[in-house]
Amino acid sequence: MSRMAKIQQMLQNDPNDVFLNFSLAMEYVKEQRPDDAVSQFARVIDLDPDHVAAYYQQANLLLGLNRKLEATNVLERGMAAARRTNDAHMVDKIGQMQDLLRHAT
Repeated sequence: MSRMAKIQQMLQNDPNDVFLNFSLAMEYVKEQRPDDAVSQFARVIDLDPDHVAAYYQQANLLLGLNRKLEATNVLERGMAAARRTNDAHMVDKIGQMQDLLRHAT
């Protein structure tokens, strides 16, 4: 059984498990299924609006899909979450991505 299949099976028992939902999103990234990953990161954010890494990963995928406006919105929400949770490292990382995006447009 693949890692993805195992995660999906565990999610059947606990569909609101944030860690498992994030793990599934990362598996979609590994499998080069960006649209599925974007949707799955949105699920993680719905479950936990302070899951800063989900915003970062989702924005990164959106940029790769050339969906810059959506990425900008996700980064803004991610920055708010990073500040809310006092995650200085992610404030810096999201800020860097926002700067790159501003200079790319």
